[in-house]
Amino acid sequence: MMSSSFSRSLWKTIATLLYPTIYYPFSKIGYRIHAKTFDSSELQVDLTGKVCLVTGANSGIGYETARALAIRNAQVWLLCRNRERGLDALRKIQNITKNPQVFLEILDVSKVESIEDFIGRFDEDQVDILVNNAGALPHDFVLTEDGYELTLVTNLVGTYLLTEMLYPKLSRSSHSRVLNISSGGMYVEKLNLDRLITEENTFSSIRTYAQTKRALVVLTEIWAQKWKDSSIKVNSMHPGWADTPALKASLTTFWKFTRKKLRTPQEGADTIIWMSLSEKLKNVSGKFFFDRKARRTHYLPWTQESPEERERLKSYLETILEKHSLVVEEKK
Repeated sequence: MMSSSFSRSLWKTIATLLYPTIYYPFSKIGYRIHAKTFDSSELQVDLTGKVCLVTGANSGIGYETARALAIRNAQVWLLCRNRERGLDALRKIQNITKNPQVFLEILDVSKVESIEDFIGRFDEDQVDILVNNAGALPHDFVLTEDGYELTLVTNLVGTYLLTEMLYPKLSRSSHSRVLNISSGGMYVEKLNLDRLITEENTFSSIRTYAQTKRALVVLTEIWAQKWKDSSIKVNSMHPGWADTPALKASLTTFWKFTRKKLRTPQEGADTIIWMSLSEKLKNVSGKFFFDRKARRTHYLPWTQESPEERERLKSYLETILEKHSLVVEEKK
């Protein structure tokens, strides 16, 4: 009988050879092959005393992430846009985990006022884990009350503002982790602010979504550099193709043709949970993960952004923070 270490090494070799095919790894088949390389002991972590925030936690990958953190005794805050769906998720997680430290906060990351209100009333002294999971892929161009296109503000701008304003609480933790949920769709896009920030006549649902997810990975790298001397470690990941309510609603045709090959929400959330728990990532920052392994952020040479474009993104986001007069509290 093969030893477990030899077996994992063999499957790692197979997975490495197949990964660049893209279709294979993102499906449930890819997950199940990759899972043969996983070390289950890395998830055997008690999170008692840790404060964890998960955006978009009422369903799908966000729900499974919040549930997994609650099972491990963390104090978990479900940050949800819809109160009714949030309460339903809260009750389910409380009933399953018997953890009394699971709470709901209403937060819509597409609205600046909602983010500011949440920051003002959230009185925990520190945050140990922040999972930026909330996302949107609308079919049509939608302009929010703050003047931002909905995909852009939900997937990128809102995430940026929330994380920046949580910096003081993240920095008070002796070891905090920020996890940004991207998408494999970013592999086909080169960061380009002229495509990222669209008008109605230039809007493309899929392209804009992929642009925001590419920008989120770049932002992760920017944050990692910015916070390199702090206790905050920030990484990004993509969950593969998972059968979630959001996917079914946003990409109905794709969902119909691929649903038998899609990952379960639990499988999609696995790497997020691993990134939240694994001791291996204690000092890792600025990386992009898929199925518990750091991956390249570019497979096509023409998707590599220029230093100038990275700086444009950084300046654009900083300008938004200033525009709304949002103040990041200094560390005490």
